[in-house]
Amino acid sequence: MEQAMSDIPMETMFVGGGCFWCVEAVFNELKGVTKVVSGYMGGTVPGTPTYREVCSGLTGHAEVVEVTFDPTLISYEDLLVVFMTSHDPTTLNKQGGDVGTQYRSVVFYKDAEQKGIAELVAEEIAPYYDDPIVTEISPAEKFHEAVEEHQNYYSNNITERYCSLVISPKLEKLRQMHADKIKSVTKIKTNMEVIHNKEQQQFTMEVDGETAKIDYKMQDGKMHLVYSEVPFNIRGQGIGKILVEKTFEKLTTEGYQAVAVCGYIKSVAKGSEEWNEIIG
Repeated sequence: MEQAMSDIPMETMFVGGGCFWCVEAVFNELKGVTKVVSGYMGGTVPGTPTYREVCSGLTGHAEVVEVTFDPTLISYEDLLVVFMTSHDPTTLNKQGGDVGTQYRSVVFYKDAEQKGIAELVAEEIAPYYDDPIVTEISPAEKFHEAVEEHQNYYSNNITERYCSLVISPKLEKLRQMHADKIKSVTKIKTNMEVIHNKEQQQFTMEVDGETAKIDYKMQDGKMHLVYSEVPFNIRGQGIGKILVEKTFEKLTTEGYQAVAVCGYIKSVAKGSEEWNEIIG
């Protein structure tokens, strides 16, 4: 009998390779990965650091991600290979324009097995680079989760300059190099329907058993669209844009005026004809 998904023990890993927005976006693309959390590890200063403190380079922490994955779908070794080929492991304390110890290339291992695999992958990858691998391999320490605004940053801010100039090209390279490890993309159905739940103040859309949503609040007779969310398992497929556009269509039909508060909704609104009909 096939083992139920809920019975499969998930595993975790901690890595850093520059700004955690980039690393998080890479791992979110991979099949078998169920959760990615941005945060900090490896510091010499006690207590929970803030983003500003870590960016100063004075705390000793690295920007890292905690990756939760299903080992029956993707191995720790495969994840490390993707990690080591999706950033430059030969530049010390530097990734592109991000400079400082907080941006160092690092693998924080949880046990002897992870340590051995990390050392093996670094050795196997080394011949493909002209310069020596400088990736730090150190025992995992306390993980400090970053604040909410730094989680799922690429998905929530895809049109911002850093995302479009730095992260998007990195993801295109990833999809070419590791096509077999990328999550399968659901064929988007153009007839997907958005449901308006006035009691919960939400617009929702069902996709493959998952629910994407937009939350709103009524204020001064207008609908303020404050939050949009696409579940992890169906991200990266253009569903967020479809949800927003179909919500605009519904608002036009129902005769509402609206204000876009959520940054992602604002970015879609810029290119939407329907949006011009519902703004006050």
